[in-house]
Amino acid sequence: MGSSEDGFEIIRQINDMPSGRQGSLLPCHIIPVPRNKVFFGRASLIQEISSVFFKSGEAREEEQENKEVKAFAICGPGGMGKTQIATEFVHRHKERFDAIFWIYADTAGKIAESFTRMALELGLVAAGSMDSRDPVVTRDLVKGWLANPMKTADPADEVVTGQASWLIVFDNADNADQLEDFWPLDGPGCVLFTSRDPLARHANYLALDGTQLKPFDPDEGSRFLSELTKKPEDGSDVVKILGGLPLAMTQMAGIILRHEYSFEEFVKTYSEEESRKELMQLRLDQPWKRSGYEHTLASVWALESLNHGRALLEILSFLDPDRIQEGILTTHLDAVAVDGFPKTIVAYHRARTELLQSSLITRNADKLQVHRLIQDAARTKIDKGRIKTTKDLKALLAEIHHNFGCVGTETNDASGTLKHFQTFNELMIYEFGDGAQGKDKRLAISWNELGNAYMLNGQWEKGAESFKISMDTMRRVDGFKNVDNSFALVNMGLAYWLMNRLDEAVDVLTEGLKYREALYGLDDSESFMYGSHPMNYIFVSLTA
Repeated sequence: MGSSEDGFEIIRQINDMPSGRQGSLLPCHIIPVPRNKVFFGRASLIQEISSVFFKSGEAREEEQENKEVKAFAICGPGGMGKTQIATEFVHRHKERFDAIFWIYADTAGKIAESFTRMALELGLVAAGSMDSRDPVVTRDLVKGWLANPMKTADPADEVVTGQASWLIVFDNADNADQLEDFWPLDGPGCVLFTSRDPLARHANYLALDGTQLKPFDPDEGSRFLSELTKKPEDGSDVVKILGGLPLAMTQMAGIILRHEYSFEEFVKTYSEEESRKELMQLRLDQPWKRSGYEHTLASVWALESLNHGRALLEILSFLDPDRIQEGILTTHLDAVAVDGFPKTIVAYHRARTELLQSSLITRNADKLQVHRLIQDAARTKIDKGRIKTTKDLKALLAEIHHNFGCVGTETNDASGTLKHFQTFNELMIYEFGDGAQGKDKRLAISWNELGNAYMLNGQWEKGAESFKISMDTMRRVDGFKNVDNSFALVNMGLAYWLMNRLDEAVDVLTEGLKYREALYGLDDSESFMYGSHPMNYIFVSLTA
């Protein structure tokens, strides 16, 4: 008996619940998902799940007598293949379980409906009965059966023949709180669940065992793409721009076949911003729907459902996806002119937590990472009205990349410097194009910085070309003076020297010194860094 303010109610004890079937014999397999005929890879993960659920050398009877529920979590962002891996495991090993229950766990209502169906299929309640219409009763009856799943030789026979083995799959269990009332407390069974929340695989959360899915590496991804398209070409460039995401490669394989693209042609098409937006909105056509997966690349991450983190993700979509330092986000929270962006550190932490729980970002120390396709999807969904001035935002991002590039130059981070200065240059080209610059020198500066980055990476020719473009661009600035090209001239001289084009180096540096001499005179005390010092190196080279 139990009491409440309204009176008393009868609560059925777990031990009083029926443990055998009243209907058809086991097995009872409720598997609404078909096997994916083009499932690829992940063999080591399937084996890892098997090793957790089926202990090596453990007899089936011993497995069934083990009262501890074994749980394994498959975690990762949308499109990584969590559901497909669970589906493959279920179909590959369904003969090892007397009962299998696949539960769509994205809402509490769906979980409750699944438990009602389980109670009916197991014969724990009669169809149409009062108990079958009470989700609390059916839930408790099923949990009682899971704890002590005795099976009988015949529906009319009460002779017990042993315990049944069972597997529950909670698919898309992103909210652990929704599972609390339905989680099996004990019994000879296994729970496999998929979740976007990376914490789901930790012992203090739900599962003792689990994994955070990683994208396909270039080699595995290329083989997967070749399997889908039946093309013998090297697909590593396609895998790279799609970030190794299985869903992306599956959907884009359909596009490649439909349009008869070569991999090179697809890469070129996808690299165009408007084409990329269109491709991300496309739905799968046959035969790519065979797995029952209906999401597009633009919808799979459910960005519209974000309550706190959407504006933060929009800003992150414009930054370097591999290493976003949180300091640039939190130092001036109230200065970001984007509606919905967190204005306090508490609000920032709330937004960041939502993105982490959804596996939309990952965090290592004080740096964030976000998948490139998630960035693409976020940018395609930005309502331009939510950002007060796109131009101002891009200018801010350009300055951030410029600063990071300068830091990389000082720390000899060659690859990082090139990445940041390339982005800085691209943003400046986006802002100015071939239009008037007025007195703004940033476009010319961006070409000079890009040249420095190429030099740091030993790419002298590209460096010299960038310095030339920098000087040509600087000449179009209002109020241009020849000395404004001093940095680019000295850098070009250094590039020529390193390429052993010594005469050209002398000419360039002499030209630069002439301009400064005309402005500052023969006793110029400022030009050491601009020409005299590099000239010494070249004169030594000429006389060696």
